[in-house]
Amino acid sequence: MNRRTLFSGILIKRSSLFFNYSFLSTAIESFQQPHNLITCIASLQASAHHKNLAKGKEIHSYMLLYGFLNFPLSVTSLINMYSKCNQMNHALSIFSEPTREINVFCFNAIISGFITNGFPEEGFEFYQKMRNEGVVPDKFTFPCAIKACLMFSRLKRFMGCCSNWDWN
Repeated sequence: MNRRTLFSGILIKRSSLFFNYSFLSTAIESFQQPHNLITCIASLQASAHHKNLAKGKEIHSYMLLYGFLNFPLSVTSLINMYSKCNQMNHALSIFSEPTREINVFCFNAIISGFITNGFPEEGFEFYQKMRNEGVVPDKFTFPCAIKACLMFSRLKRFMGCCSNWDWN
């Protein structure tokens, strides 16, 4: 490989990195003022992916101000964003709002959030709550419930092993 080939390869890589960065910064700037429910949800997904809690809270405020929280998809997106930003207390407050209709998607988001954040017992409790409330699970619910069971049983087994150890 000669210098020219190496240099042009570096230049192409740098320009593609610049393009990716400029595209990302444009996307972030574009959701500073979302105009409709679809852009709000897309912006929440981007915030969740990048774990940008500040931007997610800003979008949440915007959605509250413009009445976008009456839609089940927006509630699910908020639960998902807060869960991925490790803010389960906020996700739970969105889920527990008494005026909202909770569906299988909201349950899936909160169950998955608890599991992802290392709280499998709480995730499984919400699965049981879902069943008790008559919400029918879908194909995404069962893998979450199974993962919660496995994680919780492993945790209990680990704790049992630790209690038998002689720490002296």
